[in-house]
Amino acid sequence: MTEAKKPITVLILGAKGQVGQALLASKPADINVIALSRKALDITNVPKLGQCLQALTPQIIINAAGFTQVELAEQERELATSINGAAVSELARLAKQQGARLIHLSSDYVFDGNKHSPYLCTDSPNPINHYGQTKRQGERGILAHNDTKLTIVRTSWLYGGQGRHFVDSMLNLMRTKETLSVVADQYGSPTYVLGLANFIWSLRHVKSFSPIYHWSDSGVCSWFEFAVEIQRQALLLGIVKQPIPIIPISSECYSSIVNRPAYSALACDDSIEICLVKPWQTQLTQYLLNKT
Repeated sequence: MTEAKKPITVLILGAKGQVGQALLASKPADINVIALSRKALDITNVPKLGQCLQALTPQIIINAAGFTQVELAEQERELATSINGAAVSELARLAKQQGARLIHLSSDYVFDGNKHSPYLCTDSPNPINHYGQTKRQGERGILAHNDTKLTIVRTSWLYGGQGRHFVDSMLNLMRTKETLSVVADQYGSPTYVLGLANFIWSLRHVKSFSPIYHWSDSGVCSWFEFAVEIQRQALLLGIVKQPIPIIPISSECYSSIVNRPAYSALACDDSIEICLVKPWQTQLTQYLLNKT
């Protein structure tokens, strides 16, 4: 009689956030999860982080902790840099020291948006806002180790799960406003958070990590086109009762203190060999069905 395999121990950092909650909701049966929120473990507290990793000895660490509020990052620069940059570098050092595998989440906002086709993992980042700069700093902290046990997963236009996100914001506005103006000159790929979580879990089967992976749902759209599709599907499902006019506007007409890339779609060719990718419209349907 063969001995049953022991479950893999995975430490999720930032467990109360959007991605952390999606990871817990989609946890495979062969995983033993230790989920820590920022309150339980602030990753900027390096001594405590080191003690925690030594005590828990996880085989895999998923860093879903991060300062994700793009506009607030412009105002709270030091805190955003500490969480997204310096702390990630220390986490990579500690993971390597302990021999643990590390999966760290990053963003399409590390790119400047001057490209007109999906960004490859090998394309040179050039962030144009502070949030993107902090995420790039964290990436450098991981890539400096040149270790196949450490990897970065960049994603884009994330929605679903905990906290505020574009889809729920649009649905709320569609119920309360007579018209809606949405930016039509910024393009990217929406990503349903449960799809991202499934991809992250699939990485546990990869023996040797690539330095960087890209993951989003397939297809490219503008924020305006995304909003139009949200309304179309929400009307069909009865989530929204009456259609309202959605007006396309330029980025210049949208009041924001943040420069955002005009085009930030990610090429996910390597990732789709690891996990099935679905069109963003299909994933949106799945999310909306889960809300009904």
